[in-house]
Amino acid sequence: DLMLSDPEWVGGPGRFDTKLMQENRGKLIAKEGADGLLGIAILPTEKYPSGMGIVIKASSGYQPIMATLALNPLLEAVGMNPIGEAPKGQSVRFHYTPFGDSRKIYDLSPIISESIANWPGDVPFSRKKSLDVALGNHLTLSSIETSLHVGTHTDAPNHCSGTPGSNQGIGERDLFAYQGSCHVVTVAKSRGTLIEKKDLEGKAILAQRVLLRTESFPDPNHFNEDFVALTAEAVEWLADQKVCLVGIDTPSIDAFRSKALPSHHATVKRGLAILEGIVLTGIKDGVYQMAALPLKIKDADASPVRVTLEKIPSLSPKL
Repeated sequence: DLMLSDPEWVGGPGRFDTKLMQENRGKLIAKEGADGLLGIAILPTEKYPSGMGIVIKASSGYQPIMATLALNPLLEAVGMNPIGEAPKGQSVRFHYTPFGDSRKIYDLSPIISESIANWPGDVPFSRKKSLDVALGNHLTLSSIETSLHVGTHTDAPNHCSGTPGSNQGIGERDLFAYQGSCHVVTVAKSRGTLIEKKDLEGKAILAQRVLLRTESFPDPNHFNEDFVALTAEAVEWLADQKVCLVGIDTPSIDAFRSKALPSHHATVKRGLAILEGIVLTGIKDGVYQMAALPLKIKDADASPVRVTLEKIPSLSPKL
């Protein structure tokens, strides 16, 4: 009751917890804590009869203005007055919708079957059954033969590099690049052309993993040679933006007829992971959580992966 009636005594003049209570007098209590914590209790309302508890943790430490700004969409959604403005010269973009859609996972990998297109001359996918319950066996047991570059896949450094120290197989790769926040970005290019540095420079890269939509390889079951690829300079530019993984909705980040594979070599040089053959149909540009873990195959030059995207989690009133 004292906190509600006298918010000036909680944090003191100019403190964000006090400002929150002053702007929403009698409706909430707030308290800043050590190491970037901000705790808020919203009193019961008709819409939320049990009230609501909220904790904001800024991973960069004590940055109360950032913690407060992060709250704004949530406070507006529950009928409270937000506070705070972005520092001069900066802007804020929110990537969550309070009480929005339920959790949804998007699958970015095509179905792997005998129908899937493979790189000309590569080993096609086939599956052989040793046992089959449909034939009266006690279980179904099968084996496969395929190129490791089938469907959606990730290349290892040893796919294109024999340089000592850069000939790592996929089973030895660090998994950090293959799981975390990612940014889906559309790049409009004509068939048979390359994505250049200038095509990316005007785009704000919002995550360490970038998936490029070109729409130049529309059918995973039909191989067209005129798909869009990347220049090495574009790969270098992405690396300069602290990107750790680059993905593309085509079979390769290099052009079909390239033997020098400059973009592959650029990823090895700069330490970027690769995803090729992703399917971005129906996926909107934006920031997501991605998972695309390769199989742990010793010394292998690639691995098929099943790439999933998840919307940045929305807040639920049940939390």
